[in-house]
Amino acid sequence: MEYKNWHRESNFYVCKRLRMLEHLKKNGYLPIRSEPDINNPKYTVWIFKNSEGLADTIEEYLIEQEKIKK
Repeated sequence: MEYKNWHRESNFYVCKRLRMLEHLKKNGYLPIRSEPDINNPKYTVWIFKNSEGLADTIEEYLIEQEKIKK
């Protein structure tokens, strides 16, 4: 499953959603830094070093969200 501009092969994952951040932190992943969103500086984004485990956790979250929408 792909999420916008993120791919498993990317070196970093830019998290723009607070709920995604909470899910990743709950599963033991902490961002390496936070910074203002380039597209909207009023918002913060969180940068994660990509790994296989992180990618699996992101996909797990996205699948959960799809089930909720249905």
